[in-house]
Amino acid sequence: MSRMLVRIACLALLAMGLAGCRMTEEQRKAKQEEGVRNAFAELGAAIEVIPSGDTSQLWQMLSRESRAAAEKRAKLLREEWLRADDREKNRLMLEVYHITDGDELDKLTARSYLKTEWFYSHYRELPGSTTTGIDFRGERATVRYLEKDRDGKEREELVTFIREDGEWKADLKMP
Repeated sequence: MSRMLVRIACLALLAMGLAGCRMTEEQRKAKQEEGVRNAFAELGAAIEVIPSGDTSQLWQMLSRESRAAAEKRAKLLREEWLRADDREKNRLMLEVYHITDGDELDKLTARSYLKTEWFYSHYRELPGSTTTGIDFRGERATVRYLEKDRDGKEREELVTFIREDGEWKADLKMP
């Protein structure tokens, strides 16, 4: 009889220990949200330093898909530049890409594409914006955030993060 009580007591202790070690769904969601909010803040910091010419932090934060899209976009822009005549090159530099040095486009890479005003102008308002919610779908998280445009008007925007190799990576569209 005492063996039976010892077994029951051991099973009860084991069950209580396992129950205490399990993370509740609420705790798991809170931890997931914290990770995405941190990634969003890091993305803002990485975008903020683009004007200084540093895109290394941003490059590390991009999803594989975004990196491939940046490479594809840089290649297309470089080819367009190389095919253009002088008049068209002048228009591209001033009106489209907002750069002053055509040498940048001769050697455009995915990382240098991230330095262009063309790219930066699409994300410049993200740093310092306020998140309004996060929606999860599997290994993807969509962050809703309010950003102020140059006129001071607020509008809601979205940015998606993808969980890759245990980290939240920004899935940015390449304009």
